[in-house]
Amino acid sequence: MNNRNVFWGIVVLLMGILLLLNTMGILPFSVWQIFWPIMLILAGLWFLFGGKFVQPSQESVAFFQPMENTRRAEIKIHHGAGELNISALSTDNHEHLLDGSFGGGMEPSVTKNGDLTTLKLRAPMDVFPFVSFPHRQGYDWDMSLSRHVPLVLKLHTGANKSMLNLHDLNITELKLETGASDTEVVLPAVTEYTKFKLQSGAASVNVRVPSDVAAKIRVTGALMGGDIDLQRFPLVSSQPGDRLYQSADYEASAKQVEIRIESGVGSINIH
Repeated sequence: MNNRNVFWGIVVLLMGILLLLNTMGILPFSVWQIFWPIMLILAGLWFLFGGKFVQPSQESVAFFQPMENTRRAEIKIHHGAGELNISALSTDNHEHLLDGSFGGGMEPSVTKNGDLTTLKLRAPMDVFPFVSFPHRQGYDWDMSLSRHVPLVLKLHTGANKSMLNLHDLNITELKLETGASDTEVVLPAVTEYTKFKLQSGAASVNVRVPSDVAAKIRVTGALMGGDIDLQRFPLVSSQPGDRLYQSADYEASAKQVEIRIESGVGSINIH
């Protein structure tokens, strides 16, 4: 049992004792009158001194998800501070849907519905009642995904650095929500059609579109900086807060990616 569990176990035990004494009429006052002040005081003590006793594990935890009867998969990744690297498994690996190492730990959950596997990966959190706080040190995650099944990939990242090399993956849908991050994305080169939605705040995002993939790019957000390759993706329409860029051969192309960007004050580069 770690120190965090001991601390909050003692807190819950003491509150239970006080409530019992209150119910029995032994205490001359109502516990509920002091409940929230006590909780705020304990929260303040936890913020000030909890980090001295609770340190996140920086061990690299290995994890793999077997393919089993998976024919399609949805992978959801919640990653906070640190580094995140995603690439493709080797072509001869038919046994694993995902294989990786997770510095700082990771909490997985898996659900199956027929041939669909839904895999969720989440960074561990220190928990105070009703609120959760990330570890003070970052998480270094390095994982590879199967290239043999269609994938829906949804990522939620914080103040991290990400390298998403999806070149050899069959990604049919990609969703990236990111905050103050530095992210590099290489889009799939093997998928006939990929839908990519990017929502970013004060982030720097570089997107590389493979040379044989045509793109339709819609950008909303007046404060976006960065650069879009206008030779490959000329501007076809522009309105305040809404611009559309599109490859000249988009409709006839055998491989297409449709990109929708909702940006704040970040920098977006697409080449």
